[in-house]
Amino acid sequence: MPKKIQTVYKNNRDQAVLKNMHYNRFLLFRYSLALFFFANLYWLISFFVTASNFWIVPLAVMVLSVPAIYEQVKLNGTTPKDMIHLKSTNRYFFVQLGVNLALILTSLTSWGMERLFEFIANTTKGWLFLFVILLVGAIISLLDVRRVEQIKNNSDKTLQAIVDFEKTSGKERKKNYGTRK
Repeated sequence: MPKKIQTVYKNNRDQAVLKNMHYNRFLLFRYSLALFFFANLYWLISFFVTASNFWIVPLAVMVLSVPAIYEQVKLNGTTPKDMIHLKSTNRYFFVQLGVNLALILTSLTSWGMERLFEFIANTTKGWLFLFVILLVGAIISLLDVRRVEQIKNNSDKTLQAIVDFEKTSGKERKKNYGTRK
């Protein structure tokens, strides 16, 4: 293969790898947003099935997820400098964390179990199941909030891998990432 074609091939491959690495930098948020959206949708549907009046809670959380989802969709194809803001994503995960913690506290009462989780048996097993689900959701939200902060501060491991890859491919573009203090 001629040297010019090899160079073009390597440049195209390196660009594809970099684009994939930038996309993967935000993959946790995309999966978490999808998980929470469908968990809240399931919760909303269960309220309609049980004819409860508390359907507004999961609906409000779902509506609040829309700007974060839009922000994640918008990130695809943007420059590295544009990627570090994540205001809507951070706000959403704080709200989801707050909702999960509030639901854990509410579920400790029989009123909370009977009103907010009518579809789960008000037994020790039912409460334990609900507690584990809500705790896992809170931990995921906390991890997402932490990850947003790492990305804002350019201290995430994925960025370091991107910078290392650019160095080895001879295209150091460290200036594009900016610095946040």
